[in-house]
Amino acid sequence: MTQNQILEKKNEQYTIIANAENALAAVDYRDHKNHEALLDFLMKKYPTLKATLPYNPDNLHAANNAARAEINAAQAEIARLDALVPEDVEPEPETEAGEEA
Repeated sequence: MTQNQILEKKNEQYTIIANAENALAAVDYRDHKNHEALLDFLMKKYPTLKATLPYNPDNLHAANNAARAEINAAQAEIARLDALVPEDVEPEPETEAGEEA
């Protein structure tokens, strides 16, 4: 993989991260977690409550988890790309002990 190919792949991953983070930021995280906890409590106490909600909380939770998984995967790919040695970069010449390069 060349240096340009690595940079292109990394930029793709940064775009994925930015898009997913923007999707998550649409709702304040702490407020969202409070609502999830409240809904979990109420749905355990009143199982029929879920049918009256405008959006299925299980689907919303799954969508958020999918976005988080996408961020984690993209970050892992960036770390993998950072560890690559590009094919188009010349290795440093080896020198004999005591010689200057």
